[in-house]
Amino acid sequence: MNNNNIQTQLNKDEEAISLLYILKKYMSYWPWFILCLVLSFGITWFILKQTAPVYQSQASVLVNVNEKGGLAGSLEVFSDLDLSSNGKEFYNEIEILKSRTLIRSVINTLELSNCMYLEGSILQSDKLLYKNSPLDIQHELIDKNQDKTATYSIAFINDNSFNLTEEYNLFGKKITKNHGVFSCNEVIKTNNSIISIKKNKRWNDEYANSSFRFVHFSIDNRISQIQEVLNVGTINKDASVLNITISGINKSLNNDIINELIKQHEINAIHEKNLITRNTSKFIDERMEVIEHELNQVETLGESFKTEKQIINLEKDAEVYLTKEENLSSALLEANIQLKLAEYMLAFMNDNNNESELLPVNLGIENKGMSDMLNEYNKLVLEKNMLLKNSSMKNPSVIKLQDQIDAMRISISNGLENTYETLRLKVASLNKENLSIENRLSDLPKYEKEFRSIMRQQEIKETLYIYLLQKREENQIAMVSTIGSFTIIDEAYASPFPIKPKKKIIYLGAFLIAIFIPTAVIYIKNSLNTKVSGTEDLESLNLPIAGVLPLSKEKTHFLNKENNLQIRDSFQSLATNVNFLLSSSNNETNGAQTIFVTSTIPSEGKSFVSVNLANNLTINNKKVLLLGLDLRAPKVAEYIGASESIGVTDYIIDNSLSTAEIIHKSEQNPNLHYMVSGRIPPNPIEILMNPRLNKMFSEIKQEFDFILVDTPPMALVIDALSVINESDLILYVVRERLLQKKMLSIPQKMMNDERVKNFSTVLNCSKRGFGVHNDYGYGYGYGYGYGYGQSNNKSKSKIKKIKNLFK
Repeated sequence: MNNNNIQTQLNKDEEAISLLYILKKYMSYWPWFILCLVLSFGITWFILKQTAPVYQSQASVLVNVNEKGGLAGSLEVFSDLDLSSNGKEFYNEIEILKSRTLIRSVINTLELSNCMYLEGSILQSDKLLYKNSPLDIQHELIDKNQDKTATYSIAFINDNSFNLTEEYNLFGKKITKNHGVFSCNEVIKTNNSIISIKKNKRWNDEYANSSFRFVHFSIDNRISQIQEVLNVGTINKDASVLNITISGINKSLNNDIINELIKQHEINAIHEKNLITRNTSKFIDERMEVIEHELNQVETLGESFKTEKQIINLEKDAEVYLTKEENLSSALLEANIQLKLAEYMLAFMNDNNNESELLPVNLGIENKGMSDMLNEYNKLVLEKNMLLKNSSMKNPSVIKLQDQIDAMRISISNGLENTYETLRLKVASLNKENLSIENRLSDLPKYEKEFRSIMRQQEIKETLYIYLLQKREENQIAMVSTIGSFTIIDEAYASPFPIKPKKKIIYLGAFLIAIFIPTAVIYIKNSLNTKVSGTEDLESLNLPIAGVLPLSKEKTHFLNKENNLQIRDSFQSLATNVNFLLSSSNNETNGAQTIFVTSTIPSEGKSFVSVNLANNLTINNKKVLLLGLDLRAPKVAEYIGASESIGVTDYIIDNSLSTAEIIHKSEQNPNLHYMVSGRIPPNPIEILMNPRLNKMFSEIKQEFDFILVDTPPMALVIDALSVINESDLILYVVRERLLQKKMLSIPQKMMNDERVKNFSTVLNCSKRGFGVHNDYGYGYGYGYGYGYGQSNNKSKSKIKKIKNLFK
């Protein structure tokens, strides 16, 4: 259990180290990140300064559900509204508010087809001048059918003169035309318009050299613009409240558009609701004119009858029969009224075949079914007329409604005919009964019966006239008291802060982009990089690392105290690590510790490493021999500054030569000796396989503490393999950004060779400093000598690091 916990903790530590390494790897490119952040925030700031803030205005209205209009108590405007089911009437209000017809009325009322802007500077957006423009512009189209959007640039030269430039689109191509310089109050004629520009009381000297932009929008274009920023929606599904919002750069304009939209909607709604009332009043007025004429005739007949017959008082006989007659008269009166109303309605139906005209209702016909049918008929006519405003008779919904109206009209006609026939039979029956009573009153004077007939007709006409007069007054009251579809809860008000641009989100996006771009570039660069780019490539193949040498621009190959401190410290650290590796190996002899330095390909710096490592191993008076065994491309003599030409090749070929004759002492360091390669042989592998070479190693090992052997590159020749058993440690030099990653299989294979006693690598020309595992901050003797003289070169080394990142 403890072992599992330890392993788990080790895995966590490795993951933490891996994440830390990745972070440090990307942070090494911090100048790129800083540059991208500065550019990203700078561009964002510049764009935001040029972007006008957008504000949002909103208003809340309550939809008046089940409000009554037209005749009081007759037509329920929203009788079908059911928010719990489909709420189609409620959502119809939303579509009406967003309709082009209603928005067109708002544009015409507020004169929104023309807009004036004060042009801003490079760090200031254009300002919309709504109701506060210092210029009054009269713009009139020459051809109303050629209404198109045009922009006029008005650049004032002085207090009274300006240059006028016009821009418009013609067949998808932008046309710019400079009309020249004009003065205020001058009438200017362009291709399709006449313009007059005047200064008003808001003008001051500050505008003398300003530039204005006057935009005339086509009505269709302006409607589309407002529809894009207008939003009408419900607050929640359980409330019949609409929330109207609009966004724009001017708060006052936003508020005015919403308020005018509500106002225009209410005007239209009230107008539609009063259609029934106006049609009913018209019908009553027509009937009253007819009845008034008939009443005058009856009154004239009665007056003539009394004058002619000289009747003053009528005898009262047979009170019982008269009482019955009075009851029958009352019933007959009511029946005749109903009959006349039915007759009027039938005449109206026959005389008025306009299916878009509303029918009068609630005239007093005592037939509830007929009243309901009239109400339903008027509701269908209103719904059809509303649809026809934005569509044609071919609309399926209109056709459907027309079919319903036709069917309903036939039903109403049939119902009225049935009602009329019923009332006619009733009147006939009452007349018959009344006739029988009159026969019983035969003793009454003949004149009295005739006069009563006249008076009965007069009473019928008077009662009907008074009844219609009362209905007319009710209609007038209903018309005055009609309310709209909305009750305003909150008038339009603007938010104090702009809704766009959202600066915090934009700056956050700019920050993320500034981080993402260099991260992506670095990632892609590393992904496409096929060359060794750091210690992680060596560690991924489990190749041990003895040291990391920084990239140096030193021109000399042999380092001394005058050279860069960082690279000198790197070699000191490498020498310390080499001593540690050699002390951990099993050296069976008491002779020199032999170190082979090789690489995969030329130019990786193995000779440079050999020379300077040998120089650093002379610390504590250790005798070190630098042996050049790269017989194909010798570099030791050149790097150490030696003039000798006799070396290993000569020793192998000439048996008379001794090792003492080809060993030389360095002028720079008395403890450093060297043996050059000598002449370049045509068959270097045969030279290296000569037994005399082994004899040479046996002799020199007794004289020195360390032997540094500069061998050939392993990928080009296999010469060094013949003497590999002479080594106590093989240092394999890998140059960063030169060696292909796939070629690391060569040192990996060499490390696994049984003949190799001790193996380690040296990463050369690294951009990440020096020491072993420098990215993690640990290693063998990391930082040996680090800090010596650091204060003098600290700023200089940082500048070099920054420069290296941009290579």
